[in-house]
Amino acid sequence: MIERPEKKVLTVSALTQSIKFLVEANFPFVWVEGEISNLREISSGTTYFTLKDETAQISVVLFKINRRYLRFQPEDGMYVVCQGRVSVYEARGEYQLIIDHMEPRGVGALQQAFLQLKERLEKEGLFAAERKKKLPLLPDRIAVISSITGAALYDFLRTACARFANVSILVYPARMQGEGAAKEMAEAILGLNRLKGIDVIVLARGGGSFEDLWAFNEEILARAISASKIPVVSAVGHEIDFTIADFVADVRAATPTAAAELVVPRKDDLSYKIDMLQLRLTRAAGREHALFKERLAHFITRLARVRSRIQDGRLKVDTFYLEMRHNLLSQIQGLRRLLDSYSLRLGERHPREQVRTARFKVDVLKRELEVKTGQHLAQQGASFRELATRLEGANPMAILGRGYSITELWPDGKILRDTKDVAIDSPVRVRLSKGKLFCRVEKVTE
Repeated sequence: MIERPEKKVLTVSALTQSIKFLVEANFPFVWVEGEISNLREISSGTTYFTLKDETAQISVVLFKINRRYLRFQPEDGMYVVCQGRVSVYEARGEYQLIIDHMEPRGVGALQQAFLQLKERLEKEGLFAAERKKKLPLLPDRIAVISSITGAALYDFLRTACARFANVSILVYPARMQGEGAAKEMAEAILGLNRLKGIDVIVLARGGGSFEDLWAFNEEILARAISASKIPVVSAVGHEIDFTIADFVADVRAATPTAAAELVVPRKDDLSYKIDMLQLRLTRAAGREHALFKERLAHFITRLARVRSRIQDGRLKVDTFYLEMRHNLLSQIQGLRRLLDSYSLRLGERHPREQVRTARFKVDVLKRELEVKTGQHLAQQGASFRELATRLEGANPMAILGRGYSITELWPDGKILRDTKDVAIDSPVRVRLSKGKLFCRVEKVTE
């Protein structure tokens, strides 16, 4: 009978730890090349990405402490060579490459960093021609940032003094290469900007390898040059060497000697130019003086003409003024008369005047009516009295009063005027002035 080996059961953690031990023990230091993919950086500064080739891929971790030593900015699609160790992330059971160093494949890290920074600063406009400051014609004081022991400084000083012995030069010593050199030069530019009387700053350094000149390709120095209120001249390396500082600087000199020739004018040349300028100024002043005299004479002539025209114009203005004044006064007087007439007519037509006139007319008519009424009444009274007199005369009662009487048949009332109208014993009524008699006819005579 065959005995089976004892069954050994592992936990996932135990198995993962065993695998991690084996992996880290066998791959403590490896170089791996591939293409960067899915690059991302979290808030802690740690960078994660995938390194892949045609058939495989591996997760990569780049911690912040190692990231800061990179000379270039990793990007998706970039082919790189990484150095690090292989480890296992137990929580997910994934193996990953934890790198300490990385550089672009094919192109050196410094060259890649140089190209990336150059492209970024150019997009920001730090190389734009419109932001370049002009150099003063004759600076009172020049500041040179350079190594105190370097040949570049002496080349600059020798050339500058030979061209203009009285020029004032301030030497600001700083390291020109190595770790921290860019920061020293940036601080030097910042410090010189705080001083008064500095007209131009020169960064002077001799030639060297790409690595030796790397300080002039660092961003901190480029930013300091860009922020400088004083014009900065870069005089770094030899004629064929270009650095980021050369692109950002206001003026780039091929060598420190060329920088001195750019910044410091030759004294003899200046004296000659001054003499020529003085001569041109004297000639120009003579021409201007003659031209001024000619213009002045012409101006005086024109001024006299203008003055005569002004006097004529004043006379015309005075005449016109008097005519206008006379016409206006005449018009005003006419208008006043017209206004008085209208005022008088308006006063006559005023309702108050019209009422007063109407009252006057009423009074006159009233008096006429009273007179005529009196006359009419007098005439009527006279007529009435005459008629009354005549009526009184015709009144039978008045006749009766004088003793006459009226005899009537009674009761017929027929007045008797003839004896033939009455018969014997006929009743008659005799009307007297006062009273009536009722009688009978007893006798009739002719």
